[in-house]
Amino acid sequence: MHHAYLYSDPAALPALDVTDSADLVHEVYDKLPIDAVRELIRVAHLRPVGAAGTRVIVVETISITTEAQNALLKLLEEPPAHTVVHMLVRDQSQLLATLRSRFAKVDDQATVSLDEATVFLRASHYERLTLIADKTKAKDALWHRDLLTGLESVLVQQPDATAARTAVMFTRSRISGPGASVKMLLEHLALSLPVLK
Repeated sequence: MHHAYLYSDPAALPALDVTDSADLVHEVYDKLPIDAVRELIRVAHLRPVGAAGTRVIVVETISITTEAQNALLKLLEEPPAHTVVHMLVRDQSQLLATLRSRFAKVDDQATVSLDEATVFLRASHYERLTLIADKTKAKDALWHRDLLTGLESVLVQQPDATAARTAVMFTRSRISGPGASVKMLLEHLALSLPVLK
């Protein structure tokens, strides 16, 4: 059984089913620092509390420092038997080869509508809210996942969009949590993101 999986597309992240929410750690960073990796290592070695006996760690980051990669390498060389790590890094070429070799790479075929994300970013705040209301009323669960992935893909190409990318990653990290209101989170995001011209 693999204990570590590497993704380049957020749409490829699997649905994570853990019996106790304390066994799921989902962290989102612009740049993953070494202190955060040290904390993840500490958490990875904690005994799971749920009946499944598995702790799941999900890390989404745009970039990662060399020091953090070396610390993460130590965890992945001898992973705890009860912990599974999922890591999302858009540009895997920035990772050290030794770190990449420790992951099972997930080659995904996700198709993301960049056009839809661009249309969303160019829409007025009112138009965005109307679209979100329609999609959530129709219970279109795949739409919000694809929208967030498309927004990340569009915003990663914008040099001054760090705050916007952070808002999208925050929404993604919270939207699948227990008791999360998809509509409220998407509405907050829609009002947070600037309208593109």
